[in-house]
Amino acid sequence: METREIIEILGKYNYWGSFKEQLYEREQLAELKNNLEIKVVSIIKGVRRAGKSSLALKFIEKEGLEKESLIINLEDPRWPSNLEPKFLNECLEAYLTYVSTSPPKIIVIDEAQHIKGWERFARYVVETEKIKCIVTGSCSELSSDEFATVLTGRHLDVVVFPLSFFEFLKFKGIGIKTTLEMELKRLLIKHMLEEYLKFGGFPEVVLAKDETTKTNLLITYFFDILTRDVVHKHNLRLPSKTESIAKDCLSNIGGIVSMRKIANSYDIALRSVERFLKFFSDAYLFFFVKKFSTSKRQQERSLAKVYAIDTGFYSALGFKIGERKDKLMENCVAIELIRRYGSENVFYWRDYNEHEIDFVVKKEKLQLIQVTYASSKNEIKENEYKNLIEASKQLKSKNLLCITWDYEAEEKYNGRKIIFKPLWKWLLEEKVKEPKIQVQNNLYR
Repeated sequence: METREIIEILGKYNYWGSFKEQLYEREQLAELKNNLEIKVVSIIKGVRRAGKSSLALKFIEKEGLEKESLIINLEDPRWPSNLEPKFLNECLEAYLTYVSTSPPKIIVIDEAQHIKGWERFARYVVETEKIKCIVTGSCSELSSDEFATVLTGRHLDVVVFPLSFFEFLKFKGIGIKTTLEMELKRLLIKHMLEEYLKFGGFPEVVLAKDETTKTNLLITYFFDILTRDVVHKHNLRLPSKTESIAKDCLSNIGGIVSMRKIANSYDIALRSVERFLKFFSDAYLFFFVKKFSTSKRQQERSLAKVYAIDTGFYSALGFKIGERKDKLMENCVAIELIRRYGSENVFYWRDYNEHEIDFVVKKEKLQLIQVTYASSKNEIKENEYKNLIEASKQLKSKNLLCITWDYEAEEKYNGRKIIFKPLWKWLLEEKVKEPKIQVQNNLYR
C-alpha cells in the first residue's frame, strides 16, 4: 500500500485523525500505567468485547498523548490480507511523514493476532526507539507461547474482565465514593444489582437501552467467542458438539464438570473433552475452579466447578433467571474473586462426608466463603452453618464469610464467628471509603 492510503485508514482510529468516542474509565488504568512506566510491552488480554481497546485509548486520553500516539487497528477490512511485520514499520513511517517528524510517544497495536511476528516490532520500538507500546488482541492468541521467547522478561499482562459491579454503577452514572453514600443509595444499588446479575457487565450491553438489544448482543458475543476463539482458532472438526458442550457448561454454572460424563454423552474421546474445556478457558469463556487440597497432586486431579465469564450469558441463552438467582450470585462471586485474587488462588471445598462450601480463597490466611440467596436469618439453611464450621475445623481457618442477598450480621455458631454480608455490599466494599468525620473539641466553649 502507498503511504497516503495507510495514513487515510489510520486516521479513522487516531485522535489526530477523525476518531471521536466517549470512553469510560476502567479499574485497570493504574495497572496499565505502572506497566508502561517500567518500559516493557504491555499486553491487554481478556474475553472478546470486554473493552480491551477502549482501555488503551482511555489511557492515551488520560495521559494527554492524543496528538503523540499511533493506533494501528489491524481489524480494518481495508488492510491487505496476510499482513507481514514490515507493515507495522510502514504505519510508523506514514505517521512520521504526515503527522509529526518526531516519533510518537506511544504505539497501540490493536488486534495484533492479525500479524504473525508483531512481537519483534513491539520489542524494537520499546527497546530501541524508547516508545511505549500497548498490544491488544484475541486472548487465545495472546496467551500462546509463540511470542514468549521474543518477549521473555519484556512484557507484562493486564487482564480485562467485563465490568465489575462498581464499574457497572459508574457506567450507569451512579458514583459511590463513601460507605455513607453507599448506605443512602442502598435501594437503588440493590435494584441495579438485579440488572447486573441478569445482563452482566459487557460494556456495550450495559449501555444498551432496551432488554432485547442486551439479549441479542449477549447471544452474539457467546457464539462469536465460541466460533472465533475456540472452533476456528483450533480448527476443531466437531463444531456442533463443541457448541453443545459449551451450552452444557453454561446450564451447569456452579456445578461439577465430569469430563467422563461429557465424553459418554457425546460419544467423543475423553482427551477431546479435556482439550475443549482448556480451549474454553483460554478464550476466557469459562473458568474451572479446582477443589482445595493441601496436596497439589490431588488438587490437579480433582473435578472442577464451572463458572461463566459473565452472568448475562446464562440468562440470554434461554435459562429462567428467577429459578436460579442463587447460582447467578455464586457465579458473580466466583468472577469477582478471580478478578481480585487470580484464578490460581480460588477453590471450592468438599470432604468425604459431602460437607461443601462454595469458595476457599488463598490469601495471607485462608478465607472460607458460602453464598446463599437469603434476605433474613430464617431463610439461611442449617447446612450453610454446619458446612462452614466443618470446613473451618478441617482447614484450620476462622475467616468465615457468608454472602447473602440482603442479610447482614455477625453471629457465633459452635464457638466460631460467621460474618453475613449482602452481595451488593461485598462487591463494593473494597472500592469505597469511610466518611471523614470532623470532631469539634471546643463545641461548648
